Amino acid sequence: YKEAQNTFTNYSFTSYPLDNTAEPYMYLSPQSGNMYVGQVNAIRFFNTNISKTDNRTKAGLVFSEIEVLNKPFYNQGRLITDGDILKLNSGQNMLNIEFALLNYTNATDHTYSWILQGWDNEWITSQNNMAAYINLRPGTYILLVKAANSQGQWTEKPIQLTIVISYPVYQTWWFILLCSLALSSIVYWLINLRFRYFKEKFQLRNKIAADLHDEIGSTLTSINILSNVSQQAMEQHPQQAKGMLQQISDQSKTIQQNMSDIVWSIRPDNEKVEDLVTRMREYAAQTLEHLNIDATIEADEELGTKILPMQHRKELLLIYKEAINNIAKHAGATIVSVTLKIESKNIQLTITDNGKWKGETTGTGTRSMQARAGAIGGNLKIVPSATGTEVLVIIPVP
Repeated sequence: YKEAQNTFTNYSFTSYPLDNTAEPYMYLSPQSGNMYVGQVNAIRFFNTNISKTDNRTKAGLVFSEIEVLNKPFYNQGRLITDGDILKLNSGQNMLNIEFALLNYTNATDHTYSWILQGWDNEWITSQNNMAAYINLRPGTYILLVKAANSQGQWTEKPIQLTIVISYPVYQTWWFILLCSLALSSIVYWLINLRFRYFKEKFQLRNKIAADLHDEIGSTLTSINILSNVSQQAMEQHPQQAKGMLQQISDQSKTIQQNMSDIVWSIRPDNEKVEDLVTRMREYAAQTLEHLNIDATIEADEELGTKILPMQHRKELLLIYKEAINNIAKHAGATIVSVTLKIESKNIQLTITDNGKWKGETTGTGTRSMQARAGAIGGNLKIVPSATGTEVLVIIPVP
């Protein structure tokens, strides 16, 4: 036993109480390598497989136990030793670290001193052999521990344990970068949305100004000229003056209708297709009923609540009105059928009648209708037949 003690010094022994009458004995287990020594009221044992070349023996000071969140912690299934790196997540921030000086001469008089670099401001010295830390912040810490025996002799070199507590996801650099990119994208989208709003508003103003100039300006100029001429012809050519006054009346009516169409198209409460269909029915009733022309207008139900941009509904309405005017004035028709439906992501407007349009289908009115369809990315065809005429307009759904 004395020889074993000399060979395996600085290692802890575990004691088990025995009956007071038990005789001392020594036993070496060949399977485990443990040597058991019987004493009065105790059995001590130690592992004979541990040699003096082990790091624990060199140091004379070891980490005996580490608890994380009050549960024993092992580094890849083994006890923590000097120089280990302890990697924990952000929630594992409560540690109890126990250490022991492997010297059993007056062990209760051992003194320990430790510092957790990155957390403690100075060394902590105590005869308590446990360092406890709670609420450690994410980061890297280095625990240094040294000890002195009962004679006041300190260990030559502190033992060291590196503790790495990872940051939570929301504090990692890649998460912050991702959030920054997302925030930048949202800000860019909002700025771009604002820019588009002002751009659309500016384009709307320009479009209204152009419509007023094109639809009304030239007509007002014509009315002004006719008024001056009719005044001069009133006495010498009364019949000619009467005709000029009729032209002024017709052109005034046209201006009124054009103004009504412009106002209708820019009102936001008329943006649905069902509002366009209602406008079509009103115009058909005003234009065709007194000519005894039977008109039917049908639209797909799925189109009812679909939103049309201002330009689309305006051009589509004016194409429709031009076609109805041609039918009323020149076709001699008695039946008109209008359908509005969706075909392959396009809106299709079909106007058919049982009359015959006067002249070729390449006149000013037809070219105007085709130009309006092209302005909104669509196309228009006028197909005459022996039984009537069909106007087919196809525009993309925005």
